[in-house]
Amino acid sequence: MYDRNGSDPQEATCVEPLRRMVKGDLTLWRGLAGDCDRAAVAAALGVSQNEEDLCGYPGGVPTGYRIYPATAAAPYGVFVWYEEDRAVALQIHSFTPERPVLEQLGEPEAREISRMPGFKTQWIYAARGLTLHIDDDTGAVAWLYGYRPMSLDAYRASWLFRVEILRHRIQ
Repeated sequence: MYDRNGSDPQEATCVEPLRRMVKGDLTLWRGLAGDCDRAAVAAALGVSQNEEDLCGYPGGVPTGYRIYPATAAAPYGVFVWYEEDRAVALQIHSFTPERPVLEQLGEPEAREISRMPGFKTQWIYAARGLTLHIDDDTGAVAWLYGYRPMSLDAYRASWLFRVEILRHRIQ
């Protein structure tokens, strides 16, 4: 059964926004809702590249994640972290928006220095569950993080505010 807009009313609230995000459209994004589980992510993004969860350490805590197929807007795929069966964060490297971010979302709630390599600025849309790490020289979106909506203060207190990519030589 579908509604007037062609949407399945039983479909998780994150499915259509995720489908649009990986096409470069952020206008529907309002964060990872509580009903955004593995099945909803697969319905939106397709089958993950890995059959079993991989392990990452967002916020210093071991967390399972999967990598979903690349698209023109997400050329390195979409990394989605799970707690139990619920999606709690997603990451896209070199996100390519279909239209300028400011045109799609307006001004961010805040702009803060990024800890990502190079000179980057975090454009924080915490109430929308979205942060973009923008390259200061080119204006390109180096990294996109999606998460559950929160206040700006809650974002600044979270691991997402302090995210960085470190490389360590293993000997």
